[in-house]
Amino acid sequence: MKSKLTLEKKIQSMEICITRIKKVKNSTKEEFLTNLDLQDVITLNLQRLIQLGIDIACILISNQNLLIPERMADVFLLLNRLEIIDSDLAFKLAKSVGLRNLAVHEYSNLDLDLLYEFAYTEIQDYTIFMLAILKLINSDLEDIKNT
Repeated sequence: MKSKLTLEKKIQSMEICITRIKKVKNSTKEEFLTNLDLQDVITLNLQRLIQLGIDIACILISNQNLLIPERMADVFLLLNRLEIIDSDLAFKLAKSVGLRNLAVHEYSNLDLDLLYEFAYTEIQDYTIFMLAILKLINSDLEDIKNT
């Protein structure tokens, strides 16, 4: 698979983001809503995490010699059509792109309750995504070894 090393590095970066989020995840919702440092750690690492997922999706799409969709959310839906991730995960990841866009472009209007819910309940979607990509990378290696 082209870009295997790049994909592995991006997955490592995703793991770091998830670890950073989990370190502050033990705080209560009240603490999160009143502590700017907690908000910053989670916001920044969620932005990075989601962007890394987009980057990985774009690499995989490019490796198939397909055009990258115009909307970032659509890269995950295309991964579903390529049978790399299931439709449920694809829709969840596509939805998370909206959160990333709000965090990047409209930070002052970011709904902290929504951010908290995502960080505390939906972050596992990116762990599932990473596992699917690692499985793909490893199966591609097996295909190469068997030829």
